[in-house]
Amino acid sequence: MAWNDLPRNQQLAVLVLVPLGVVLVFGYLTMGALEELGPDPALDPVGFIQSDDSNSLYAEIEELDTEITKLKAEVKQAPKVAARLAALKEKKRELEDAIPSEKEVAQMRFWLENAATTIDPELGELKQRSSRVKDEGAGSGRKRKKSDFMAITWDMTFEGDLAAFLFYLDTIEDPAKAPRFMEVKQINITPGSVQADIPTGQIQREPHTFDISVVTYVYDKGNG
Repeated sequence: MAWNDLPRNQQLAVLVLVPLGVVLVFGYLTMGALEELGPDPALDPVGFIQSDDSNSLYAEIEELDTEITKLKAEVKQAPKVAARLAALKEKKRELEDAIPSEKEVAQMRFWLENAATTIDPELGELKQRSSRVKDEGAGSGRKRKKSDFMAITWDMTFEGDLAAFLFYLDTIEDPAKAPRFMEVKQINITPGSVQADIPTGQIQREPHTFDISVVTYVYDKGNG
């Protein structure tokens, strides 16, 4: 049927209903898109666009923006973190280098004993009377990993003058002089007796006795 053949009221109905239908379909589609998109967080809620759906695209975009901002801040800190890590690694290397390996224990014992013979005579005399090594792992029955630290203790006894002994202590605890890390854990001083020789009028002094325990820690660096 041609358009001109339609009654006047049908023509009016078509002219009204068709555009209205198009508007309704467009509105429906738009509403679906707006609901999926969600409200723009930067704008105040207006009319029917007031959804707070956390699954909306705007919410996802905002979440990604927050994560990006955090990552950018972490990236800015990366050089500082890398520098700090490098400093810690260098410090660890220095400390490990200061600790002897098991192969160096005999050399350290020789150095400890020899250091007592190199004291300036003007400070007095210091003679070693005994030396004994204690290994915390020996006879303990504990299975030790090669990367474990293990204490080595030298129990030594000296006789001599106090000034010479103090110089010896300074030598073995000075990192610039000692070949590896070591520390004095225990000191016991027994003063020498003093006697007067009445016929000659001279004072006879016996040497002091010094008992010390020197400790170092063995670390197998090749298997750490």
